[in-house]
Order: sequence, then C-alpha cells, then structure tokens
Amino acid sequence: MPAKAVIYDDESIELLWGDSGEAGGWISPALPASTKPWAFEVPSTSIGAHQGKTLAVSYRVLPGGETPSVPLSLAVSRLSGGLPAPEIAQAQGRASLSLRNVPASGATLLLSRWPLIGTDQRVRLAIYGAFQSGGQAQEHVVVDWHAVTEAEVFNGLRQTIPKPVLQQFALNGFIKLRAYVSWDRGQSWPAQGSPNFPVFELQLLA
Repeated sequence: MPAKAVIYDDESIELLWGDSGEAGGWISPALPASTKPWAFEVPSTSIGAHQGKTLAVSYRVLPGGETPSVPLSLAVSRLSGGLPAPEIAQAQGRASLSLRNVPASGATLLLSRWPLIGTDQRVRLAIYGAFQSGGQAQEHVVVDWHAVTEAEVFNGLRQTIPKPVLQQFALNGFIKLRAYVSWDRGQSWPAQGSPNFPVFELQLLA
C-alpha cells in the first residue's frame, strides 16, 4: 500500500488481486486502516494461475469503495522447480512395477502436493508406453480434467489406475507417468507429450 494514500483510521482497506471472477482472483479480508503497516499476504493458492502473466492489483477503501485505486500492473514469473513427479505406490523403489503386486482393484497413482497448488487447478494424469499389441508407443489418459479439491491442497492427489489399463502395456518395457496441470481452471494446458511436471519412468514386469 502506498504510504502517501489518504486513508483514515476508522476506515478499512481491501486488496483486489486480479479479477475475483477469474482463476487466481482474490479479494482480501478488510484490513482496519489503523493497522500499520498496510500490508497484505496473498495466499499461495491465488498465485499459480498468474504465472507468466501480468495481473492488475488495486485496493479500495471502505465504507464506500465503489471505485478502486488505479491498478498496479504486476508481472508474475513461473515456478523454476520444486514440482513432484507422479509415482505408483506398488512400485519397487523407483525402478520397476510388477503386475503381481498390483491388486485387482488397481494401482495407486500418487502426486504429492506441489508449490502454489490450489482448487482453481485441473490435473491430467497419463501413462505413456508401448502396448502389448505392438505399434508405436502411446499415451493413455488415466485421469482428465480433475479439479483439485480442498483436501488435495493439503494431501496431494491419490488416484487409481485400473489393472487392465496396465496390462495392455508391453511387459519388460518402460512406462512413463506424466502429470499435466492447468493452473487456470483448464483454460490452458501444456501440449500433449510435454507435461509441465517431472516424468517418472518404470519398467513394467509380470
């Protein structure tokens, strides 16, 4: 907040972070103007959707507040690391997955919580590999357009890969687990074959 702003102690201030109707938009709780310094902590869940973009940040004074301040244009950089790779709970370490260890109910696909995770995000989880039937390797989508839940913000994702899906891949070959995340409610996605999370590779055994 600019120190030169004329705001009286019996008033309150709200921070307007982006467009409240769009992914990553946020309006702060009202801060009593008598509280100094005038500072706001934007939740990490409202930052991810703005990566690589420029957003408008303004404030308004209450009561009144129909007209916000002149907005500040703020450029948000992209995460440079710290994203988890998807894993399978039944895998042997980080090297292989034996189908005999996969129950009939399916394998458990895990994706740990990541920096800036939020409920505005959508997730696509896929397996890439050669099929038993031969031909070129293909990508099989296991979960698509999954909306991150409040519980997953704290615990990460836990999904099931049906065993028949795994059984269609060539034995002794390698499969790649891919995680694609849309930060903005599915408005934009990484290109197929170019996931924005690290890839996890396993050898598939009988």
